Amino acid sequence: MITDMTDAAARPASTPRGDELLAEVRRALAAGEIARADLAGVLQEGRPGGRVGAAEVLLALGGAVVVLGIALIYTTAFLAMDDRAQLTTPYIFPLVFLVLFVLLVRRHRPLWEREVGAFVTLATLGIALAASYAGSGDADPEAWGTVASAVVVVASGLILWFHRPRLRAAGVGLLSGLVVGANFAAAWIGMSGGGFRWLELALAAGCLVAGLALQRSSPDAASLPFAAAVALIVIAGVMGISGDFEGGDITGLSVWHVLLSVTVAAATVGAAVTGQPLLWVAAAGSAMLWLMMTIPVAGTSFGWALVVIAMGLALVGIALVATRFSRRMSAVRPPPHPTPSTKGPDR
Repeated sequence: MITDMTDAAARPASTPRGDELLAEVRRALAAGEIARADLAGVLQEGRPGGRVGAAEVLLALGGAVVVLGIALIYTTAFLAMDDRAQLTTPYIFPLVFLVLFVLLVRRHRPLWEREVGAFVTLATLGIALAASYAGSGDADPEAWGTVASAVVVVASGLILWFHRPRLRAAGVGLLSGLVVGANFAAAWIGMSGGGFRWLELALAAGCLVAGLALQRSSPDAASLPFAAAVALIVIAGVMGISGDFEGGDITGLSVWHVLLSVTVAAATVGAAVTGQPLLWVAAAGSAMLWLMMTIPVAGTSFGWALVVIAMGLALVGIALVATRFSRRMSAVRPPPHPTPSTKGPDR
């Protein structure tokens, strides 16, 4: 339906198809099936002004450099502040960026500018929460981290709730806050070092469930929890390998190496089939860590080195097959709506 609305905005209203789509949009707005903010976001994405130009990039880069300079000045002064100033003044930065983000939203600025505004707001909030711990006195660091993560989760959730279309930066903030907060909370209640790898696997399972729930309605949104699941499984695998072999010796083979290998293969297939950039990043990162963890094993035996080569060739083959399958599925996928060349005669 969104595709139809975008087509209606791009076509002249005098055409029969344009009149039909405009009537459908008006009916959906009157019935409350779509919100005006959603329609405005779709139209904004379709405007030439919504694209990123060289001037906008230079403006953003110059602003980032200015903010970096201010942050360096503040950092120098922060070290000489008393506890009360260290506890309160870091929040000036997220408040300023929150005001700028609200202005971007109210003025209907291009979506990429709002994405950057939301990301910078949430990032400075997280940095401020971490920096203000220096003035907290004898506060428990695990408890502080748990509460700080909850604040980031709430802030990200509010942005997701009120802004249309939903911003990916807010989704990243929400997911990051949940994962970091869960680890801080586990440390707060006294979880031992070996338990964290199982915690990461549990969090990865939750991300997989969330990704599957979002896959049908929003494949782009589903790529974020899927990528997070890959990262969490890889982290659990690295922690498992490091924990199973004492004294820093990771030359032995364990079930965690198998888990890493399966995860890399699954992430590569998923990225090739869906074509999601986040999954490609997760697949590439997990493959690098997989190599780092398996090279010490392969270095102790000629046979294991051949196994690693075979596994690498298998990953390449899986990626090629998945890519070909994805292209074939795209070629046979039907168009989203009838066109004059495919629509039958009116009766």
